[in-house]
Amino acid sequence: VDAYSGVVWSYPQVVNAEGYGIFVAHPNHRSSDGCEMKWDTKITVKGKKFRPDHADAWDWSDWHVKMRLADGEKSMDVTMAQGMPFTWIEPDNLDLLINIADGTLSDCHGNAIELPYEGNRMAVTIGSDVYGLYMPEGTVVDYADEGDISLSFTSHTPQYLSIAILPATDCL
Repeated sequence: VDAYSGVVWSYPQVVNAEGYGIFVAHPNHRSSDGCEMKWDTKITVKGKKFRPDHADAWDWSDWHVKMRLADGEKSMDVTMAQGMPFTWIEPDNLDLLINIADGTLSDCHGNAIELPYEGNRMAVTIGSDVYGLYMPEGTVVDYADEGDISLSFTSHTPQYLSIAILPATDCL
């Protein structure tokens, strides 16, 4: 569709690459003419000082696509698979920033999470949509500039972020 991706349907979610990174959204209602599925919320994942000029599909099968966004030595690999409620993100030389809009953060019991937070998962509730964020144990999540939250990975673990569409917070 363009130098990035346009909307990629990896049902039950959509992923869209842009000049800052990606967004993951949960389409859950139809447009007024009934022709398209629409979403009201999204999670945006970008990187500090990261401006890729395009996205490439660099691995695929009949069920998945792996896309790479690169900016010099920094890159973000994004794996999507049809029918999987997860989008898998692997940064390389890249500090991730996540915009959760007006979302609230909670644990699997619905308890509010205060930042900074150290752990491996959290739920983000935006409106009536619930997203799960999964990362390596020991990842520190904290406030960043412009309403974003940042992920700080420990040096001895793989770096990844997995975003899921969840039916409820207790499914985290």
